[in-house]
Amino acid sequence: MLAANGTEARAVLEGPDVELVLCDVMMPGGSGLDLIKFIVGEYPGTAVVMVSGIHDPKIAEVALELGGYGYITEPFGANDVRINVASALRRRRLEIETRRHRDRLKQQVRDFSREKSFVSRNPELRHSSPPPPTAWYKFPWHSVCFEAGVLERCVTQM
Repeated sequence: MLAANGTEARAVLEGPDVELVLCDVMMPGGSGLDLIKFIVGEYPGTAVVMVSGIHDPKIAEVALELGGYGYITEPFGANDVRINVASALRRRRLEIETRRHRDRLKQQVRDFSREKSFVSRNPELRHSSPPPPTAWYKFPWHSVCFEAGVLERCVTQM
């Protein structure tokens, strides 16, 4: 997909998922740096590589600090683009995997906290000392037998 300016680029981004954007610093209708800010804020799963004729390390640094995945200066060869695109897509994939992993861990912590909270609110589920090798505990809904470290659940009517 192609866009001639920042407005068209924003419209393209509203369509199907865009994995990567190659963006010029100087564009008609807006700055490529403004477009990076927009993409990073609204489409965090989209990688952005800046392509520019401006050989200014300060602009490159700003682009990278804003969330750009790379900065290619003109004139450039096909291999420069291939390497930067492959690197950006790899980084994007790793960031998405990391985000998913972090979300799963957060959910596990919430689940564990809920379980721990449930046990702490129900004194009949807490033990003041570790159970002996064999012990029977009577709960309101069933009995549980701890036998040499193996938990056997024996459902009984109270």
